[in-house]
Amino acid sequence: MFETAPINGKNLLTHLRKAGPLDFVAVAGVFVREFEQQLDLLISMKKPPQSKIETAIRAFEAEIGMEIRFALMTNESLLYRVGMNDKLTRDFFDYKHQILIDKIGVRDELHNGSYRG
Repeated sequence: MFETAPINGKNLLTHLRKAGPLDFVAVAGVFVREFEQQLDLLISMKKPPQSKIETAIRAFEAEIGMEIRFALMTNESLLYRVGMNDKLTRDFFDYKHQILIDKIGVRDELHNGSYRG
């Protein structure tokens, strides 16, 4: 079924927005049909509500029938990790991915290395 109906990013965002305002959301792994990647979803918020995000993701998982591997962090932490070439973010961004929301300039940091902390 997955081959004929890829996972819908808009539907994912509908679930995630229930947890609060999203500042950064990017998908990889199962969302881009790269099943060997370690992470499927990377989320960043000013004050991430862990339990609300987990609830939203579990509801989405139930809908699609697949487990989603995700990382949730603060905006500052994500920008720092990208700027420092952290293994988690490098593994995510060096391979096929898609950025759905970027209100904090992660794209700029990836291309320019401009984050100074």
